[in-house]
Amino acid sequence: MTRPQKARTAFLCCFTAVMIVIVCLVPRFGQSPDYHIFADTRMLYGVPNFLNVISSGGFCIVGIVGLILLIFRPKVFVFEKSRERWPYIVLFTGILLTAFGSSWYHWAPANGTLLWDRLPMTIIFAAFLSATIMERISVNAGLISVFPCVLIGMATVLYWYAAEANGHGDLRPYVFMQFYPIIGIPLAMMLLPGRYTQAGCLLLIIGLYGCAKLLEVYDAQIYSHLRAVSGHTLKHVAAAIALTPLFVMLHYREYIKRKE
Repeated sequence: MTRPQKARTAFLCCFTAVMIVIVCLVPRFGQSPDYHIFADTRMLYGVPNFLNVISSGGFCIVGIVGLILLIFRPKVFVFEKSRERWPYIVLFTGILLTAFGSSWYHWAPANGTLLWDRLPMTIIFAAFLSATIMERISVNAGLISVFPCVLIGMATVLYWYAAEANGHGDLRPYVFMQFYPIIGIPLAMMLLPGRYTQAGCLLLIIGLYGCAKLLEVYDAQIYSHLRAVSGHTLKHVAAAIALTPLFVMLHYREYIKRKE
């Protein structure tokens, strides 16, 4: 790693530290009970909130396909070193687990089931961060960071749940874990050269995820206009689609040799 790259990495670390301080200064806030109220609560085939439950299946498809290719057909994707697959194996595992956690939560919306919806999502956020560290800073640093990042991510959810159970919920750490990659990954892309081409796919993923979150916000309004489907159901579909550029990126990218 060159001296300018070291300076930019230090800046990125300082930026992250400042963001953490800002989050700590924000007043704590818990989970609103209204969060569990969805526009489309129709029961079909004995399944409550049917479309919200079944639409989570998109994550299952993306997760299974990704894991099959990474484990059994790794040459489909471009990795300069085979061990670089691991953050992505963790990532697609998180996507697969999200399908089950999300389905369970939407079957019976409550804080207890929301816990299992959010835990696998933090695995996804953590894996994205580790992959970025691996491909922008150092392969070794990225691989070493996978387990700690996953633990920290899951700890934010467990902390929220424990605090909520004690009557003083605190979503700040989890919100940081969810939204920091949206800022941190593009910033890392601006500051540090990557090991591969096709990195623009990550920006597409972030943009599509942002669109999915908007669909979630306008859940009731979309349902009142369309009647057939709600914004939250469309959010699940959009979020699953948002992850598909990963396949394009990993398959078509080319290795760029540079100093670690």
